[in-house]
Amino acid sequence: MKSLITGANGFIGTHLCNELSNRNIGFRATARNANENSYTDFVSCDLETTESLNQLMDGCDIVVHLAGRAHMTSDNSQEKYRVANELVTQRLANAAAQNGITRFVYLSSIKVNGESSNPGLPIRQSDTPHPLDNYGRSKLAAEIALQAICHDNSMEYVIIRPTLVYGQGVKANFSALISAVKRGLPLPIATVKNERSMIGINNLIDLIITSSTNPKAANQTFLASDGTDTSTPALVRLIAKSLNRQTRIFPFPISILRLLAAVFGKSSAIDKLTGSLSVDISHTTSTLNWHPPFSIESEIAKAVK
Repeated sequence: MKSLITGANGFIGTHLCNELSNRNIGFRATARNANENSYTDFVSCDLETTESLNQLMDGCDIVVHLAGRAHMTSDNSQEKYRVANELVTQRLANAAAQNGITRFVYLSSIKVNGESSNPGLPIRQSDTPHPLDNYGRSKLAAEIALQAICHDNSMEYVIIRPTLVYGQGVKANFSALISAVKRGLPLPIATVKNERSMIGINNLIDLIITSSTNPKAANQTFLASDGTDTSTPALVRLIAKSLNRQTRIFPFPISILRLLAAVFGKSSAIDKLTGSLSVDISHTTSTLNWHPPFSIESEIAKAVK
């Protein structure tokens, strides 16, 4: 079995291709441009503009679609998300069906389900989608388009909705938090009592590989996390421990923290630090007989290197 991996040069794609190589699993990598990754089988391709995608599918049995427009960009316009996430997925899925691909694995996002959860009430696989921004809506639209194409063409789909993905080489908010702990900055989060689900990159990669071939994964949607929730203060303590640093957090009224964040245009970042987003992955674990192979402690230790 050979897989086509889109977005091969991205954070998740690089880790996936490296692990496939380690396991001697055949794959073809594709991205807009070649980089320092020396993949044996690499095809440079812009999925938005390339006239024909047939060459990508030649000799492949499975598509793992990671490419797309990320949710943290300077331009969050609906149309750009629609093109990069919905229309490209639809176009790739049609080409896959026409070229005899048996299974299409799509990396979606937990943002399809929303931005938060209530304490003690984690998001479940059976919950009705409730995206709140253009990114989440484009991911849901891509899921719906993929399901329709697969239904009409007898091609299997697998949809994975990961929570925040962290690991070595990650950027954005998680990287900023690691940097703050490294620099010994005091953080005003000691009174935060939240529940956050995350997933380490190695756990996510293992799930992607498992769901690519497991017969029980066919036509299923899976939520993905480490299986253990953490609070923001507990996360900072884990990072500090892995860095052999002191934990420097202090109490501060959350309401004032949110007010200051609003003034400086950082409400989204503070919401992630102080709010809850917990998921129940029991459907994932029971359907696939899969459990995250790496603990959150070991994944944090790798992430801070």
